[in-house]
Amino acid sequence: MKTITNALAGLLGWLPALLMLPAPAEAQRFEPLGFECPSNRVVWSCGTAPVAVTFAAPKVTGDCASNAVVTFTPPSGSLFPVGVSTVLCAVTNRCRERINCTFTVTVMRDTTDPSIICPSNIVVMRCGINPVPVSFPTPLASDAQSGRVTVVCTPPSGSLFPVGTRTVRCVATDGCGNRSSCSFDVTVTSDTTPPDLRCPDNIVALTCDPAGSVVNYPRPGVTDSGDPNPQVSCVPASGSLFPPAQQW
Repeated sequence: MKTITNALAGLLGWLPALLMLPAPAEAQRFEPLGFECPSNRVVWSCGTAPVAVTFAAPKVTGDCASNAVVTFTPPSGSLFPVGVSTVLCAVTNRCRERINCTFTVTVMRDTTDPSIICPSNIVVMRCGINPVPVSFPTPLASDAQSGRVTVVCTPPSGSLFPVGTRTVRCVATDGCGNRSSCSFDVTVTSDTTPPDLRCPDNIVALTCDPAGSVVNYPRPGVTDSGDPNPQVSCVPASGSLFPPAQQW
């Protein structure tokens, strides 16, 4: 009985030390290998020959991602024929993990003509019969596939246009040689219509000066269909000295 009592006393003596021991650490979590598969690609081609297509390696995650190896089959930069091809992307690491995915590369032949919009018809007034230079804005052109469009107009902007009507033809060409065209007219008219002149009403001025009186009158109104700024001159001019008893 005494032996048992002594044993219990010894255990109770160690109890404070046991209570002071740190709790066991939680098991460390392991992040498995992961990555985001590249998106499907669409590439435009001008012909039927295969096209070289490159793609960037995806970002790899996980505890063993620092030395992960990414491989593409077929590899980036390979020639892809017209149509749909499947690319296998595989990722391995030193922890012997391996994951893979697939995405497609679609090579399409560009046979679509670009779009082009010409400016509206242009009417130019001139005073004689000689040709006159006419400038016009470049037509609006776009292409959904190649994105590169050149526009050539015949005759070009700034050319001399004779009296009469002449058609300007503009052609838009994309990077694959597909073409669209539009046209508009440039009409040069010789201005033979006189301006519309509107004089002020008659004026009566009273004066005691035998030399007459200075009279000011408003500028006559004038419009012209061919000239936005017609010139007006009056004789005698406004502000002149008008002698008495004379009507002008």
